[in-house]
Formats: sequence, structure tokens, C-alpha cells
Amino acid sequence: MATQLSENNPQSEPKLTPQENEEIREKSSWLRRVANPFVDLYIVVSIGAAGSAATEVSRRPEDRRARDHAQDLTLVQREIYTADFNAITSHLPFLKSRLESDVPSKFIQKILRQVQSFASRARQTDTKTTKRSIVKLIPQKYLPLGENGKIPANAYQDLEVKDPDASKSWRGWETLTTARLLCPIDHLATFETDPESSRMKLRDGGLSLIDSKGDPKFPAFLYDEDVMDGSLAQGLFRGPLLLSVYKLIFIVPSAATGAKVSLKRGNSRIHGMEKVIPSTICYAAIQAYVVLCSVSEWKEEWKGIKFPRLYMLLREQFAYPDDPWYSNTLQWWNEQVFGASQQTDGNQPPETTQDAEGPSTRERSDYERQERMRAAAE
Repeated sequence: MATQLSENNPQSEPKLTPQENEEIREKSSWLRRVANPFVDLYIVVSIGAAGSAATEVSRRPEDRRARDHAQDLTLVQREIYTADFNAITSHLPFLKSRLESDVPSKFIQKILRQVQSFASRARQTDTKTTKRSIVKLIPQKYLPLGENGKIPANAYQDLEVKDPDASKSWRGWETLTTARLLCPIDHLATFETDPESSRMKLRDGGLSLIDSKGDPKFPAFLYDEDVMDGSLAQGLFRGPLLLSVYKLIFIVPSAATGAKVSLKRGNSRIHGMEKVIPSTICYAAIQAYVVLCSVSEWKEEWKGIKFPRLYMLLREQFAYPDDPWYSNTLQWWNEQVFGASQQTDGNQPPETTQDAEGPSTRERSDYERQERMRAAAE
């Protein structure tokens, strides 16, 4: 039976033990990296604890937000919340014990507010670290060539600014480099034909960033373009910049530039993560997108791109373990990050126009997945 958040108890509110307080301080920073960074943790826990059955979400008045939120979720999305709940309680074992005991829900809310405070600070730190490092992580293939057809010696310096926090001049649609990285993959051929015109159309809404259902289109930096074949899945999540940002956040900054480092001291091992999991890949993707675009800080929307929707759409790509793409992708990631194959478990310009016709990103993804799984079964 699914874990339930307890009804309010008339007894005096319990208190956290010193050991539990220490666990919150030491481990909470990791949770925004392994669970949905856009949703209140109490909502994640309320929905995740109930499992896939919408009727099991608590009926208490204080849980109305969680119930309303759950009603808008698909079954696949609810399963993602369950995975996030498991990740949270895995990192904070005492929390699961508290949930299974008869403690008031307000006490659980208090705990999760504390946890969320530490976790949000860590997310902000990740954004600042990525912003200050990302220029040096951009592969040379994305830098504009000089008149002699070669990459200028000062190409990286031209993109750098003394204070990245105070300048947007090198991000978003302001440079060909970042525009190229943010360009949706279905506009890449157009971009390659006429980069400057495409940059301006992306900036002004002439080329769409969102699909016919309002979901964000996948940007080029998510892909290894050397293996792209026109499908959504081929090369997805294998972009060199994405991999570097991942190492920057989850290992150590020097690993992002290719330096050999001791994984025993990396952030992932410190927090007990010994294999790459889908939520961490998607988190790194959102951090990279936020830094490449022209927002000054972590936000939920940019020019019609709703980052919570993009994050969930990315997570949904990993929701089907029977899809050969799932195991192949996670195997590749573990080889790149840990060096060995591992088993896998589970003033604003105009906003962009929306494609009125054609299949959405989710529809294309679902169709391609069904075809892959059908082929694998034959």
C-alpha cells in the first residue's frame, strides 16, 4: 500500500533529533539535482508517496495544492514523481521513517521547507558556477570561423565578460555561437544555410521554439550532431556541452575540461551516487539552457519556453526502461562519467511563435519509441 502523509495529530508537534538536523544540512543540497527542481518538495512527496493512484493523494485541506497538481499529470508523469519521492527518501532515510509514523502533516511540511531552503541554495550555486564556466566548455566546432576559415585565437575571449552575472551580451540570440546551441534541431538545416538570418528569426519569433502542443522543442546542444539522423532520439543527451556541464556540477569543475580527477572526491561519490541517473542528466540540461539563454538568474520561463515543461518532457524520455534507447543512453553516460559500463535501473523581445501544425515533440518521441520497441521485439 502506498505511503500516506499522516492526518494532523492532536498531540504536541514532534521535534527533529540532532542527527536528523545534521542529515538535512549535509544531504539536502543534493535533492534539487535528483528531483524536480521546479516543484515544491511537499507536492513532490505528497504525490510520490501516493504512487500512481490519483485517488490516494491526501484529501486534507492543506494538501489541496498537491491534489490539484496531481490532476494535471499523466500516468507517466506520476511515475516520475514516485521516482523523485524514492530519490528524496533514499537521500534522507529518516524522512521515510517519519512519513510512515503517525506525525502531523504540518511537521512534514516544516521538514521539507528546511530541506527546500538548502536545496534551492545549491541550485543557485550550480547556476552561478555554470555561468562562470560555460564559455570555456563550448566545443570549438560551435565557434564562428574567422575570414581565413579558421577559429580565431581570441574566439573564447570574445565570448567572455568580466562579470557574467551583470551581462547578457554574449548569451541567448545575441551571438551566433549561443544561438546555434539553442537552435531547435528541426531548424538546424536552415541555421546552417543562413546563420545570421536564422539567429534574428529565432530572436524575433520567426522560427518557433515550441511545438504545436506548446512544449519546448529540443535544442541542438542536447545532441551529438555527428550521429543525428533526423529522429528525435538519435544523439539525444549526448551533446559535448551537456556532458561538460554535467561533469562540472556532478563531479568537479576540472573534470568538465577533460582533466583527470579522482572520482572518490567528486560530488557524485560524496553524495553516494555511483551511477548516472536520468534526473541528473535532465537537471544539467536545464542548467545549461538557463545559462545559455539571456535570463539573469534561474527562472521558469524565457521567450515562451517554459522550463518546467521542458524538464518534464526530458524526464519522460527515460520513462520506458524496455526501450533499447534507455539502456544504451545510460550505458553511454556511465562510460563517459565513471569510465565503465554500469547496469541501468531507472525588456523582452516578442515571444516565439508556436507551430500550429505537425506532430508535437511528445507525439514524435512516442511514435519513435514505439517503433524502436517493436523492432527490438522482433
